[in-house]
Amino acid sequence: RHNTSGRAIARSFVSMNIPDYIPAALAFENKVVPMITCAVDPALKWGRLNHAALGLSSEVIEFYQATDAINQAEEMGDIAWFAALAYDALGRGPIECTERYDKKLIFALCGEFTSRVKSALYYGKAHKDTDRGDWRDVPYRILRQISLMNEANAIDIFAINIRKPQARYP
Repeated sequence: RHNTSGRAIARSFVSMNIPDYIPAALAFENKVVPMITCAVDPALKWGRLNHAALGLSSEVIEFYQATDAINQAEEMGDIAWFAALAYDALGRGPIECTERYDKKLIFALCGEFTSRVKSALYYGKAHKDTDRGDWRDVPYRILRQISLMNEANAIDIFAINIRKPQARYP
């Protein structure tokens, strides 16, 4: 079942920022997620984090396989959706981001997040710090990079992404 509480919110935006996008995106989350426990940090929602990590990895591949700019924008929106899912599952707040827009950084951050989730779930290793800071801040940093992409390219990836599930789940 999908959460419908944020659908009205999603329909009301023409241009979206990160705080507006996250609840709108989560309105379309499938709430049937397997419970996964992890000794590394038992309080975290590992089922949702695993879902987000797998999604980020597959969407990066789909972005590179996209045949045109429209399809690339849709795939980048899917990356944003999985980053929003991870951000919410981690329960973190916004962080100060001073990075400039770099599309390659988005993909590196997706890989970094996936690697940290994999290390915790399958190897029992807790690596909180990365070369780029705390791994739990990575989802927000992905969203921030996509926000900067929106500004650089005069496109609203967040709104494009919200329109996709609205068409599927009216």
